[in-house]
Amino acid sequence: MKPLRDAENELVAKRNSRLSQILLGDEAFKGRENTNELVHIFSSLKTSLEDYFEGEFEVKTTNEAGEEQINKPQDGKQIKDKIDIYIKGFYGDNFEAAFNATSNDIKSILEKLTLFLKDELNPGLGTLNRLFMAAELLHLNKSNWSGLRLGLVEELEAHLHPQAQMQVIEAFQKQGAIQLILTTHSPNLASKLKLENLIICNNGNAFPMGDPYTKLSGDNYKFLEKFLDTTKANLFFAKGVILVEGWAEEILLPSIAKAIGINLTEKGVSIVNIGHIGFEHYSKIYLRNVEPFMTIPVAVITDSDVKEYEKDANDYIKRDMDTVQQETQQKIESIIGQAEQSVQYFVAPNWTLEYSLFKSTSLTTLFQTVVKAIHTGTDWTDFEKALAKKLINKGLKKTEIAYQIANVIDEDLIKPEREIQIGEIDAINYLVNAIKYATGN
Repeated sequence: MKPLRDAENELVAKRNSRLSQILLGDEAFKGRENTNELVHIFSSLKTSLEDYFEGEFEVKTTNEAGEEQINKPQDGKQIKDKIDIYIKGFYGDNFEAAFNATSNDIKSILEKLTLFLKDELNPGLGTLNRLFMAAELLHLNKSNWSGLRLGLVEELEAHLHPQAQMQVIEAFQKQGAIQLILTTHSPNLASKLKLENLIICNNGNAFPMGDPYTKLSGDNYKFLEKFLDTTKANLFFAKGVILVEGWAEEILLPSIAKAIGINLTEKGVSIVNIGHIGFEHYSKIYLRNVEPFMTIPVAVITDSDVKEYEKDANDYIKRDMDTVQQETQQKIESIIGQAEQSVQYFVAPNWTLEYSLFKSTSLTTLFQTVVKAIHTGTDWTDFEKALAKKLINKGLKKTEIAYQIANVIDEDLIKPEREIQIGEIDAINYLVNAIKYATGN
């Protein structure tokens, strides 16, 4: 099926209509061109139509006394008589007109049929598309066929709202006797399909997502089937992907990208917030067992999670910096060592995103201002220690802080002389490098 732009034209009565072709191939009609009940129905109708114009059509009614009466309406004959006046003038008195219904062979009969949805007065294009697909499925599932049962559907989502797309793809996946190959640009459909049934087309290659082809494990497939929703399924259509741990990174990254002159939307890059539940479930989507490998750049942004403070009784003590740096370096090397094929890792050099923002030369002042404005009840005399305490106790409002910082960065971009300049050596450069990698810069 080509993109369904005019399904109505495929369903209406006309010569060689698609609907008539489908029905002709069904066992209800095929091989029964002369014996099907529809032929007898139309034969009777043909005779009744001819009698109507001859004034011989009988209409049975019942009067008030309950007696049956037979009437012969003369409307049709009056029309014929008027035409006959002209016919006799054109040909002679011995000529008259005759009304005749078209042929009543099964093909002609089926060409008179129109398919519509019952009680739907003004069906939209989405409704008509589903009707047309239902008719095609009837054709694919016909019982008198032993050949290949293969349906090709281009851009299934045309004129279908998201919920309708979900319904259709669920129904399609219940088809057991036929094979369907669909093309789509819809994350809704991609999120509803089983991952092993997906094929990603990229850079002239087709990459099946089935178990024999990817490095995804059985647990990965089970996890993704549950958590790969519409908000994450856009990764299948991206030219580049950035995987992040939470909302803070997802909110900040577009603004930081613009600050360094990169528009993630224009670059076709998707930011996927995995919510602290395991990067490998998503990154392995792009890892292939054998060549050719996928070329879509996947940047994984994560924290080093090496604390610079530790709790000691009721106090919070700064750890030995040489030890922290050594542990951080080992952790970063361990995480970066997981890089494979087009999947690369970018690690916060200072504990978490927020601690790296605090250490950032370009954003530390803004970060501290925003944090103090949000956490007004906190003593920020020793800002670093207070921040560490909130991070350890998970009391920092990370999402709200990221939102406020992003707003300030966006506002700064439209100023004649920008105040925020992210330098080459900065604690948040791991974010910059991830953006550049995912966008091919």
